[in-house]
Amino acid sequence: PTTTKISESLVAEARNARSAALKLMEGIECLSFADMWKILGSQEEMLVGMDRFFSMDVTFLMEKAEGMAEQKVRNMLLDALPEAEDFEKFAMQQPLKEIAKVSKHPVVGACGLHLLKEVSTVEMLLKSLVAGRSPTDQSVLRMSPFFREVLGRCENFLTANEHTRGAKNFFGPTKVCGRQALQVLWKDLMSKPEASRTLNDVETFRRFAWLLDPERAAIVNEIVARGVKQYQRDLAQGLRICDKKGVEANDVACFDRNGAAS
Repeated sequence: PTTTKISESLVAEARNARSAALKLMEGIECLSFADMWKILGSQEEMLVGMDRFFSMDVTFLMEKAEGMAEQKVRNMLLDALPEAEDFEKFAMQQPLKEIAKVSKHPVVGACGLHLLKEVSTVEMLLKSLVAGRSPTDQSVLRMSPFFREVLGRCENFLTANEHTRGAKNFFGPTKVCGRQALQVLWKDLMSKPEASRTLNDVETFRRFAWLLDPERAAIVNEIVARGVKQYQRDLAQGLRICDKKGVEANDVACFDRNGAAS
């Protein structure tokens, strides 16, 4: 391969132009890419006069740099979430600390509010999952490719122990995640008599509801509706018992007072 040695004079021109550009931006707090474009755009003629190739630096800043910075932040968010290969290293609340750090990264401030909103949305999604709430079907349909990738990583928080056949017909538990874990847990649910399925049995499915097909979602919703009705009946019965005891206690108190008076 052949190489070309750049003359020291050209290197010096580039160095001087970039130093001058940096000085133009000194002392400006919360400098965003939009601020940089405005400052360098207003002084581009002077900077190109110092280095005729500096226009390439300006073009890179205006057309490429912000997109690369945004991708860096999105990669940081994805890195905070588990992949199928390392899901056992992650607890569901653990990524929240890393995402909080990402939100304070200077690159996020440089990209502006739209990227900060993305970071905040990832944080809210994870907090909802920790609280047991799944994103709605409508919100999943509206998600961008990046948020679908985030949701794909969140699938790996769903885990289960699958009993597999090993050597000499020995059955040992293997921890699995994501859709494979969903199949294991669903099989366990279906093995229970229909009348004995409770709200506790479907808590996990409600948290990861976006993984359910319409048929399974309908079964879960039916169990939830039945559980809510049972809870309401139990609550009403408990209130009636409390009211009855309250009336009986009041009657006893009245009798004691009347007896004492006589």
